[in-house]
Amino acid sequence: MKVLEDEIGPRFLIWSNRGVKLTEEGTTLYKYAEDILKLMQDAKSAINKNKWREYLAIGATQTVSATMLPKLFLLFMKENDDIGMSMKTQGKQRLQEMLFYGEIDGVFVNGLFNEERFESVHS
Repeated sequence: MKVLEDEIGPRFLIWSNRGVKLTEEGTTLYKYAEDILKLMQDAKSAINKNKWREYLAIGATQTVSATMLPKLFLLFMKENDDIGMSMKTQGKQRLQEMLFYGEIDGVFVNGLFNEERFESVHS
């Protein structure tokens, strides 16, 4: 990280006796790193599907991820063993942002999802 900070300029991490925290610039770099890793996974899957699995990134609130998703994931994986899955747990508003910006492929949330940019497939 020190090399990156020296090369790019700002500090990315704040160290304290409580641990490490990302700065605003560190958060930006982290988001780009996630995008790069996702693109690398997509490229590997497209080039050699036998070796690299495709991944489906799902977002859910804590309540939904704890109560409903484990069973759904198991059922999905039984039928689709060639696709990997990952889950992101966030608040409803952040999940909508992640879906809009393509950080996740779908979301499971409780309550109304009044957003014109998305399609609800089950309510």
